[in-house]
Amino acid sequence: MINVFVVRFGGEVAAVLLALRHRATTFSYLSAFDPQYESFGFGRELLAQSIRYAHECGCRQWNFLRGDEPYKFSWGAQRIEKCRLVISRG
Repeated sequence: MINVFVVRFGGEVAAVLLALRHRATTFSYLSAFDPQYESFGFGRELLAQSIRYAHECGCRQWNFLRGDEPYKFSWGAQRIEKCRLVISRG
């Protein structure tokens, strides 16, 4: 399932979050906010409401996906070690 969460302010999009849900996990694929409204905290509030919605829909994990942006860890994210596997024909 795909969820698009949006905050509008003064007729303009102030923040947006695109999330993909599979079973009990929501994957936060893409998020953005308009920097002119940063002081209002619309991005943080949108993320909080999106996580709340996912939880109410039965999700038990929120995956921020790749990247180590500091805001993710302020929400309790934990780094998951990954590796790359390349298989080639002999």
